[in-house]
Amino acid sequence: MKNYLLILAISYSSSLYAAEDNVSEMLERLREKSELHHQTKKEDAGIVTIYTRETLYRMQAYTLKDILKSPPFFSYQEAGAATPGIAIATNPVSSMPDFRLYIDDHEVSSTYFGSAFYVYGDMNLGFVDHIEIYQGGNGIEFGSEPSLSTIRIYTKKPSRENGSQVQILTDNNASSSGYLYYGEKNKDLEYGAYVSGNKQNRETLNYNNHILSKDSEKAHFLATLKSDKFNLLISRYDSLQDGFAGPGRLKTP
Repeated sequence: MKNYLLILAISYSSSLYAAEDNVSEMLERLREKSELHHQTKKEDAGIVTIYTRETLYRMQAYTLKDILKSPPFFSYQEAGAATPGIAIATNPVSSMPDFRLYIDDHEVSSTYFGSAFYVYGDMNLGFVDHIEIYQGGNGIEFGSEPSLSTIRIYTKKPSRENGSQVQILTDNNASSSGYLYYGEKNKDLEYGAYVSGNKQNRETLNYNNHILSKDSEKAHFLATLKSDKFNLLISRYDSLQDGFAGPGRLKTP
């Protein structure tokens, strides 16, 4: 009788553990299916690479340039004035106009530089839910002009965050970065606010008795207001950066 009760107790405990595992697996499948990238991804728009929040966390990717180093066919490279840029992997010359950037379906561009990557190329990703990178002929799908690649950034859904997030990073060169995010849902409206700051103290070079510096200070403000009928996005990005060039007609280096 004792042996029977012991076997029955072990069998009952095993059944409970198995049930818990099944529930955990089911919840994980439901969570994965509810991810926002399933709603925004366009399968027929070319070769697509998706970076979810989980992927960004595993990669320890804090800025957009951390992502731009990983896709195939193109790579991240800094321009002559130490500004962010991207180019085809087999071509050392930057081809920035062939790359387009979107935030929440709004195309981001620059009237001065043309491409937004010169400004937004190293922005903090604290407001990002996921990133989709399309490669191939996707100009018809996303706009009237062809492009080699389209990078689409989607902001966090405020109703899912429902609170605030803070991150502060620093290093031994006195560089620092951080952000503050707040999101909430009130009836049919979802609103989020995000602010970040980034100060980089990089190694200075002495070239022909000229001190060359790539230090920079950057700040980003972004606000979203969403409902079933509209999606409002307000963004401001300020960048102050040393030119990494010496005086003269032929700048150094």
